[in-house]
Amino acid sequence: MAPRKKNALRGRCTVWFADESGATLTPLVGKTWGPRGRTPLLPHNFGRWEKVSMISAVGTTRRLYFRFKLREAMKAVDVARFLRHFLRHVPGRIVLFWDGATQHKGTAIRRVLDDHPRLRIEPLPPYGFDYNPDEGVWCALKWGRLRNHAPRTTEDLVDTLRRELRGIQRRPDAIAGFFRRTKLPRGDVESLFNQARNL
Repeated sequence: MAPRKKNALRGRCTVWFADESGATLTPLVGKTWGPRGRTPLLPHNFGRWEKVSMISAVGTTRRLYFRFKLREAMKAVDVARFLRHFLRHVPGRIVLFWDGATQHKGTAIRRVLDDHPRLRIEPLPPYGFDYNPDEGVWCALKWGRLRNHAPRTTEDLVDTLRRELRGIQRRPDAIAGFFRRTKLPRGDVESLFNQARNL
């Protein structure tokens, strides 16, 4: 890690990574089992572009927080609202890493930082998704738990997303695995887990 990033992690703090994603009524299709000569059919509402935008954060405490926004993309005010919700649940000093997306900048985000000096935000490098454990949340959700899932309505989709993300929340071992599968140095990751346990 760069010296600037290592300096940010010194002292008693927990480290978090955040990211956004989205889901629609069109399923992610993957291979599955079926009788020979009988191709499985997957009925769905093709063409209905009712998007569910999502944001989540995973931490070295092996916890996950998330929120949804229906039918629109996440904006800075939505990210700021998520951060305030997140800060109500996570005590102590926090270092949060995320990318340089437009919704991570602006007045709403600066207000959160002014109101909560215990939160420090550090940028990931460009194309740094291989270093972000939160990418593992979306991969596990979409290509594991939701593969070939065809919800009929946006409400069904939201219910399923919430249920599956809560399932991940109940598995701290899976969250730790998201960290270990990144390109973050393995020794640094284990040190951060130990630091979080001792807070």
